[in-house]
Amino acid sequence: MPILYSGISSKHLSYREGRKEKVYRDGKSWPTLGVGANLAEEHILATFKTLKKFPKEVIEDLQGLKKLSDSEREKKAKDIEKQFANITFSNQEIDKLFEASFQVAEKDVKEAFNKGMWEERRLKNGETVKVWNGQKVDSKAWEKQPELVRAVCLDLSFNTGGPGLRKYKSFLRAVKAEDYRRAALELLNSKDYTENIKPKAANRGLALRRRDAAIELSKLAEKQEEKRKRHSANPVEMGKN
Repeated sequence: MPILYSGISSKHLSYREGRKEKVYRDGKSWPTLGVGANLAEEHILATFKTLKKFPKEVIEDLQGLKKLSDSEREKKAKDIEKQFANITFSNQEIDKLFEASFQVAEKDVKEAFNKGMWEERRLKNGETVKVWNGQKVDSKAWEKQPELVRAVCLDLSFNTGGPGLRKYKSFLRAVKAEDYRRAALELLNSKDYTENIKPKAANRGLALRRRDAAIELSKLAEKQEEKRKRHSANPVEMGKN
């Protein structure tokens, strides 16, 4: 049963990512710990090194993972997983890693939102159209979004790691246009969904995550459409509300 996006928190992401006390390999064979913390990410590794005293060779292996091919990384990740097989991390240590991940996700999503905005332009025939200006900065774009939308975007940023949200350009444009139905479709058209939705896909959880977000965004779009219809039917009463 999908969890509702009523806010973003450690509890919410623990449900989505899982909360593991031991190092494991995620769907793409990255060494991972706690609440989806990829140990090869620089900001995670910096925090990870402060948790316990690890052999220098292990840290060097983690630092070098991004330089390897997929097959080489998978093999090395298996070795790393074995090295940590007997080490259990505490809730406090896991929370530290989560905090490091969440801070990066939050910074990423705000920067992605604030850059670029829709502008109204008048054509020669007098018609007004909206045009996307990717260079403009709207410092209040993030705060303008409904809580559910912010939760979905934070979840997406956390899940993709670091600046991954910027890859969802069409999704972001749709959200900033408050076209949440279109935003939902963009998630379902993403590679995360189309390449992982098959029943036996190794990373099917990722596709289900995108699907759940699309469902919630579609519900939001329906609510907004109903509100607009009520406003059109009785603008005076809606104005009072």
